[in-house]
Parts: sequence; structure tokens; C-alpha cells
Amino acid sequence: MRLSHSPMLAALLLWIMLAGFATAAEGRQMLLNFVCSDKNDLYRVVTGSGCRCSRYDSAADALDHAGDGSAVLLLADGYPQAKTAVDQTVFDMALRKNIKLYIEYPEAIDGLICEQTTVANWERCVVAGDDFGEKLPKMRILSMSKCHFIPMQAADPLMVIARVAGYDSAVFGIPDSAHPILFKLPEKNALVAATKLSGFVTGRYAPSADWGTLWEGIIGLLAPSCKVKLKWKPTVYPAYRPDDKLPADVERRAVVDGAMWYLNSGLLVSEKEKSELEKILLAGTEDIPPPQLDSPAGDGSNGILEGFSAAIDHNGDQRRRLPLRADCNTEVAMALAVHSMLNSDKRSNAIAQNLLRYVFVDSGMCSGKRADPSHPAYGLIAWGSISPAWPCANYGDDNARSIPATVLAQACLGTDEWDEYIMRALLSNLRTTGNLGFRLDRVDIASLEANGWKYFHDAETVNYSPHFESYLWA
Repeated sequence: MRLSHSPMLAALLLWIMLAGFATAAEGRQMLLNFVCSDKNDLYRVVTGSGCRCSRYDSAADALDHAGDGSAVLLLADGYPQAKTAVDQTVFDMALRKNIKLYIEYPEAIDGLICEQTTVANWERCVVAGDDFGEKLPKMRILSMSKCHFIPMQAADPLMVIARVAGYDSAVFGIPDSAHPILFKLPEKNALVAATKLSGFVTGRYAPSADWGTLWEGIIGLLAPSCKVKLKWKPTVYPAYRPDDKLPADVERRAVVDGAMWYLNSGLLVSEKEKSELEKILLAGTEDIPPPQLDSPAGDGSNGILEGFSAAIDHNGDQRRRLPLRADCNTEVAMALAVHSMLNSDKRSNAIAQNLLRYVFVDSGMCSGKRADPSHPAYGLIAWGSISPAWPCANYGDDNARSIPATVLAQACLGTDEWDEYIMRALLSNLRTTGNLGFRLDRVDIASLEANGWKYFHDAETVNYSPHFESYLWA
């Protein structure tokens, strides 16, 4: 009998095919049930990687709907202020349905002592077992941004947090002072994290690839039949991968990108925030929160802040460092001046000129005693402005960075306006360098007034500090 003449047979074959597709789709479904916001990093990455899963607003709903043998993940959306509340009924219901639990940053767990939250300073996460395979071996170091964790006791943790030596591996092992950061509670069929591991994208945890491996491993422990390759775009990432072929104009692009970063960084002090920043600086504060996206940009007339703090907050933010340093301002002027010359950028040209004027005239870093030829501090450039601790300091390395930066900047700008200040700085740093070629790290105004410049010039100073000395030699 021909197939085309048998509607019943055709319908049967179609039913078999659809059933097969349904079975395949069911096999691809994640056996994961999330209790979290729809903005949680892990949830977004898992779903964005093409995996189907369920999300609930409460543990009770998740456990009620979760299938037997699946997993429920209770994530710490309130981190670091609020811990994850979990009571014994959650564990009881999970055990009845053979559901595996993942709980992070718990408020309390029956039978487990949860101490007060601690904020890591030098500590980093370290893989403590072989649970994650060759791609994430024992002793591998992972970084969490400003990790808030709950000190707990646990046998055989999968990962700990500790102060260790090493770049990507703890070369001297794990110290006794380490705290468990991820561990199993076999009697409760649960994995517990003492912190928020699920915030790895927003928090910019590093290395990003290792965090993907870690979470693939955790998912594998919770639901062994779930095979998932997590994919996401890190918040901050290199412009080029190691195997990328660089474009022919890569150097020009680097100049443009660098200049645009300064212009859009929120570090150029605007007229609107000038007075408030001055009050903060006079009070001795050295950092403030990052700028808002709609914050106005300065034009260089009020200087540019030192930069962003190296410390990354738990939410991925980096605070602005407030020092208004001479070397930072002149070096940014240099970068913008190069950009303006190469790419005819008028805004960069104007800001570069304003930054140089800020350093040498408006900020006071080269005025007063430093502008008096009879004063021993004549010609030196102050480390910074406004904050009482900074104008008194004359660092040789900072002066040395300011000098060539200004030379190049004004060459690109087509001016010789700052030649006198450059010559003053060269003279003043030379005459406060000892007869053996060494200069102290810093020579403050008070020391110069007490001893005179000739005292430093004639001294047999020895200072084995390349950071401070070699800049001036160069």
C-alpha cells in the first residue's frame, strides 16, 4: 500500500515524530527551579544560554511545583544587607520529594552556627576539592568583589575564602584560618554558599571563565542530567581576544578610545560639583561613589580626579578617587593633546589646555611659595590640591611624570606657554637631589624651610627605591 493513499498511516507517523520531538524537548529542560528576582545574574545567564527552567518568588512555591528529583536554588537577592531566610520546613519538604537545595547567604540553618557577616579584605576564594574537574582544579583562586560572607563550620568544603599567596593558584596551600564558602550538607540534601555566588556578572567576579566553570559544576552537582554550557558577556572585557588579528589602525583606535574614556569617565570635575567636592576634600575624604550616567562632564578648568578605586564593590561599582594630582592632570592633558593633534578633536584640545592651566595656575600647585624665586621650594610642583595633606608634599616621581607629560602635551597643542614652569621644575628637582644622584621620596615644604635646598643638594643621600628615583633619572 502506498503511503500517500493511507491517511491513517500518515497521521500515525506524524504522531510518532511529534512525540519524539516532545521527548527531546523534555530532555533538554532544566531540572532547576530558581527562587530569585528575574534580574539575578545566574538566572539570566542560565536562561540566556538556551536552558529552560522555572522561577518563583518563594521557596514554598518552588518546592510545591518542583518535580521529584529536581533542584531548587534559593538565591540571595538581598545581599549583602539581607540574608536568605530558610526554615526547617523547606528542608523537610525537599527531603520528602528528593529535591536538592542550593542556598546562598543563609540567615540561619538548623544545626549550623552562622556567625555575623564578615567583609573580605585580602581574602580570595580558593577551590578546596576535586569536585569541579580539571578545568577548575584544587587550589585554583577565584576573586569575588568585596565579598560579604558568613563564617561557618563545615567539613570538606568545596571552596573556601582565605588569604593566600599566588596569582591563579594558592601556591602555599590553604591556611587554617580559611572559612568555608561552598559546602555540602548531606543530611539536608543541600549545597550551602556562605556568600552570594550568583552575582558573578554584576559583581564582575574573576576570572569570568572560571566562574562559568564553577557554576556549570554546581549545576551538575544539583542536577546531574543537566548539561549546560553557560554563555554571557562580561560587564568589562578586553577589546581583543588573544587570537584576534589586530586591525591596521589599532594604534590610532587606541588613542581615540583612550581619549574618549577620559572624556566620558565622569572624572573631569564639572562646575556643578566643584564646590561640593572642595568641601569633601577639605574634610579629608578621599573617595566618593561613581558618577551617575547623566552627570555633567567638566571641561578641565577644575581639573580631573585621580581615577577610580582599584577595589570593586559587590555590585560592580568602583568609587572615584578624589585627589586632584598634578601628574594625573598633566598626563591626561598629554593623552587628550595627542588625540586632538592626530584626529583634529577640538574638545580634547580645549580640555588639554584647561588641564595644564589648572595645574600651573589655577590650582595653586605651582603658586605661593613655589612661585617665589627666593624660597627653597621654588619651582617644585605640589603633589595635589585643596586637601590639607597634599599641597605640602613634593614627590620627585610625581614631578618627573608631570614634566615630560607637559612637554609632549604642549608640543601637540602647538604652544610654549608652560616652558618656564617646566624649566623651574627641572631646576628645583635637580637642586634637591643629593650629590650621589639620589633624592628622597618626598621633600616637603617644612623640611625645605627648615634646612634650605642646598642641604638636600649637598647630602650624600642613598635611597634604593626605583619607583621614586628612576623617574627623575629618566
